[in-house]
Amino acid sequence: MNNVAAEFNFEKDNCFSNSQTLETALWDNMEAVTLAGIQFSDSLAGRTDLDDNLEVTIRFPSELRVLNASAGILTSIWCTYAMFFPLQIPGPRNPDLNNGALPRYFDEGFLTLQYYISREFIKYHVDNDSFQMPTLTMQRFPYPTWTHDPLLLALQSFVGLMFMLTFVYPCLNIVKVLTTEKEKQLKEAMKIMGLPNWLHWTAWFIKIFIMLLISIILMLILVKVRWFPDSDYSVLTLVDPFLLFVFLVCYACAIITFCFVISVLFSKANTATTIAGFAWFLSYCIWTFLQNRYGTLSLAQKMLICLAWNSAMAFGFQMIIMWEGTPDALYVEAVFPGDYGVPKRWYFPFTKSFWCGNTKNTGKFTE
Repeated sequence: MNNVAAEFNFEKDNCFSNSQTLETALWDNMEAVTLAGIQFSDSLAGRTDLDDNLEVTIRFPSELRVLNASAGILTSIWCTYAMFFPLQIPGPRNPDLNNGALPRYFDEGFLTLQYYISREFIKYHVDNDSFQMPTLTMQRFPYPTWTHDPLLLALQSFVGLMFMLTFVYPCLNIVKVLTTEKEKQLKEAMKIMGLPNWLHWTAWFIKIFIMLLISIILMLILVKVRWFPDSDYSVLTLVDPFLLFVFLVCYACAIITFCFVISVLFSKANTATTIAGFAWFLSYCIWTFLQNRYGTLSLAQKMLICLAWNSAMAFGFQMIIMWEGTPDALYVEAVFPGDYGVPKRWYFPFTKSFWCGNTKNTGKFTE
């Protein structure tokens, strides 16, 4: 480790007897200028030799030291909770960065430190003073030709907002009409005439649903029709129109049930309308605070958030836009990978290995 520290012109500050002591020291000296902590297995304590396999944990600070807002990097963490960004768009991430995108392992010194540790470990086993490590160069993994579509980034934030604002007036108007009917005792008059309560609510549901269905059909036309004859693209080119229709129908049903709940809880039309408007925007605000943390949320948290119907709609469109940025579907891309890929069997989604993975052989191989 002295040789590794010399490569950085650093001094090896301290050595610790075990990993717990190292972790405590890093926590207690967070303000100190420390590049990283190098943690070896506690089983190596007291040994003077090393096996062929060596486990090393490189412990960097939780926050990045190098930030580059001009390159589109606005976060300060390592993002170890996810293998990919929640939003996938065509093209490599940060294509203008030659040394890799977020979290920029090279600029943070992680790759350099890993390289020097590996080099010293190899020299230890070679035990030859004349041995020279070959020069190691790296470059970004090549990416095929892609079409730059910045509209996807804009749609991620504004599609949910657009649909929420589209239905805000129908929602408030429905609540006002339902509450006015109760305020003027029209509902009680119909009960006296023998109208069953279930039939009354069913009639309202069908009437409102038909009204919202017309709006949904118009929206589908706007986002799925190719408006320019010389273009093969629409606003949401890759989204299946039937699935989008089902998604919006479920959203419409959630709107109707919300209106029913508000109309039952209040007796005055103006009060009910005011509370409905407040609850309407509040149910969307949840998504605005959590949209960038979608990858860190557990399934239970996501299900709980989706009780707020507008947030559920916004998260749904976030997923739709995410897959809109992926040019190939999972099945088609796997079965027809192109000229240089290895195709899978047509029934591969129904195999055990697809869902559970392949069994790994942990045996030791020697030459």
